[in-house]
Amino acid sequence: MSSPSERGRATTVVVGLGNDFRNDDGAGLAALRLFRSRNVRGVQVVELRDDLTKLLDHLQFASRAYIIDAVQSDSQPGTIHRIEATGKYFSPANLPRSTHGLSLRHLLELARLQGDLPAKLVIYGIEGERFDYGTTMNPAVREAIVHVVDNICSELEPDTR
Repeated sequence: MSSPSERGRATTVVVGLGNDFRNDDGAGLAALRLFRSRNVRGVQVVELRDDLTKLLDHLQFASRAYIIDAVQSDSQPGTIHRIEATGKYFSPANLPRSTHGLSLRHLLELARLQGDLPAKLVIYGIEGERFDYGTTMNPAVREAIVHVVDNICSELEPDTR
């Protein structure tokens, strides 16, 4: 495996995680689709629906990454959790609970140990309410999706003009 300096890290990636058929769990994918419609230049856009380990392939070449996912904690539906990773150990307290089999926390810890975390990594967790089977998203979650996409576009704006 080549080192990060040999591979180069010039890519910005925005990743949406989720399942469109589990109500609010589709928030990450819906946010990604909205982001894609904004036609932001110079950004790799990645949808991950099932195997979260594929995220490792996209992080290893990125200098900057934004990950959007639905989360569950004790917050109100639609609450936006913004976590900026620092490259330190990802303790259980750092990230809200994920709905994926292999948690995002564990996957990011693996990427950190491999030296594959981007210099800038921001996780946007959108608090969901219902994760059972269905396609109805909470209105507060839909509203949060717009705010998350606006925030990411604002952060990227100076580099994408």
